[in-house]
Order: sequence, then C-alpha cells, then structure tokens
Amino acid sequence: MKITPPALRRLQVLYGQYEAHSLDCAPGREGRLAWASERTGRAIASFSELTVEEGIRLIDGLQRAVGHKVPSKTPRRR
Repeated sequence: MKITPPALRRLQVLYGQYEAHSLDCAPGREGRLAWASERTGRAIASFSELTVEEGIRLIDGLQRAVGHKVPSKTPRRR
C-alpha cells in the first residue's frame, strides 16, 4: 500500500527541517532521494512510491533526528 498524502506531506516537512539543521545530508531532491534510498534499502525515485510502513519508519526517524516527540504506540490511559 502506498504512502498516504498526509503522511507524504509530513515526511516532506520533516525532511526539510532535517536538511536545514543537518550537516551530513546533500541538499535538494537528489539528496532527499538518496537519503530515503539508504534508509529503505532500495532505490527510491520519488517519495510517493514509498509504502506506508517505509513512510512511518522514515517519519519516526526524522522526528527523533529533529527533536520532535515520537508518538507512543500504546494507547493513553484515561
């Protein structure tokens, strides 16, 4: 199943924040796709071809890298 449009937007925003604060990533589209290809273990020509699972994994990693709180996988207690 392909990545959803909201997750795709979230991934793009987070990568932009990561790119602005990171010294180890190449700027631009080619750098972004090389980063995604390295993290997924396969060649990525566009973020839109990512699967839902790959998108979640990349988003979680970026949130940790830029200092955003990663949501808990367990439900909150009331």
